[in-house]
Amino acid sequence: MGKRFEFSPLRARILMMIGPVISAIFFGLYSCSFIYYTLKEGLSFWLDMIRDNFMFILFFIWIHMSLVESIYRMIKK
Repeated sequence: MGKRFEFSPLRARILMMIGPVISAIFFGLYSCSFIYYTLKEGLSFWLDMIRDNFMFILFFIWIHMSLVESIYRMIKK
Protein backbone atom coordinates (compact mmCIF):
# COMPACT_ATOMS: atom_id res chain seq x y z
CA MET A 1 0.00 0.00 0.00
CA GLY A 2 1.05 3.59 -0.54
CA LYS A 3 2.47 5.70 2.21
CA ARG A 4 0.10 8.25 3.70
CA PHE A 5 1.15 11.82 4.19
CA GLU A 6 1.23 12.96 7.78
CA PHE A 7 0.04 16.54 8.16
CA SER A 8 0.41 18.50 11.34
CA PRO A 9 -2.49 20.85 12.11
CA LEU A 10 -0.29 23.84 11.31
CA ARG A 11 0.72 22.45 7.91
CA ALA A 12 -2.92 21.63 7.13
CA ARG A 13 -3.97 25.20 8.00
CA ILE A 14 -1.22 26.64 5.82
CA LEU A 15 -2.28 24.47 2.87
CA MET A 16 -5.92 25.43 3.41
CA MET A 17 -4.95 29.12 3.29
CA ILE A 18 -2.54 28.89 0.33
CA GLY A 19 -4.57 26.56 -1.91
CA PRO A 20 -7.42 28.98 -2.69
CA VAL A 21 -4.95 31.85 -3.16
CA ILE A 22 -2.97 29.92 -5.77
CA SER A 23 -6.11 28.90 -7.63
CA ALA A 24 -7.40 32.49 -7.46
CA ILE A 25 -4.15 33.73 -9.00
CA PHE A 26 -4.50 31.37 -11.97
CA PHE A 27 -8.19 32.21 -12.32
CA GLY A 28 -7.33 35.93 -12.26
CA LEU A 29 -4.66 35.51 -14.91
CA TYR A 30 -7.09 33.60 -17.12
CA SER A 31 -9.82 36.21 -16.59
CA CYS A 32 -7.47 39.10 -17.37
CA SER A 33 -6.22 37.45 -20.54
CA PHE A 34 -9.80 36.70 -21.65
CA ILE A 35 -10.91 40.29 -20.95
CA TYR A 36 -7.86 41.66 -22.80
CA TYR A 37 -8.54 39.46 -25.83
CA THR A 38 -12.22 40.43 -25.87
CA LEU A 39 -11.45 44.13 -25.61
CA LYS A 40 -8.76 43.92 -28.29
CA GLU A 41 -11.07 42.18 -30.74
CA GLY A 42 -14.06 44.36 -29.86
CA LEU A 43 -12.13 47.61 -30.07
CA SER A 44 -10.59 46.71 -33.40
CA PHE A 45 -14.08 45.86 -34.70
CA TRP A 46 -15.55 49.18 -33.53
CA LEU A 47 -12.58 51.22 -34.74
CA ASP A 48 -12.82 49.63 -38.19
CA MET A 49 -16.54 50.29 -38.24
CA ILE A 50 -16.07 53.93 -37.22
CA ARG A 51 -13.36 54.44 -39.83
CA ASP A 52 -15.51 52.95 -42.58
CA ASN A 53 -18.76 54.69 -41.65
CA PHE A 54 -17.60 57.93 -40.02
CA MET A 55 -20.03 60.29 -41.78
CA PHE A 56 -22.93 57.90 -41.27
CA ILE A 57 -22.19 57.73 -37.54
CA LEU A 58 -22.00 61.53 -37.30
CA PHE A 59 -25.34 61.83 -39.10
CA PHE A 60 -26.84 59.20 -36.79
CA ILE A 61 -25.65 61.10 -33.70
CA TRP A 62 -26.94 64.41 -35.09
CA ILE A 63 -30.40 62.92 -35.78
CA HIS A 64 -30.64 61.52 -32.28
CA MET A 65 -29.45 64.73 -30.67
CA SER A 66 -32.10 66.70 -32.52
CA LEU A 67 -34.70 64.10 -31.54
CA VAL A 68 -33.73 64.37 -27.88
CA GLU A 69 -33.81 68.16 -28.12
CA SER A 70 -37.32 68.16 -29.58
CA ILE A 71 -38.55 65.73 -26.91
CA TYR A 72 -37.00 67.95 -24.22
CA ARG A 73 -38.77 71.02 -25.65
CA MET A 74 -42.08 69.16 -25.73
CA ILE A 75 -41.69 68.14 -22.09
CA LYS A 76 -40.57 71.61 -21.04
CA LYS A 77 -43.69 73.27 -22.51
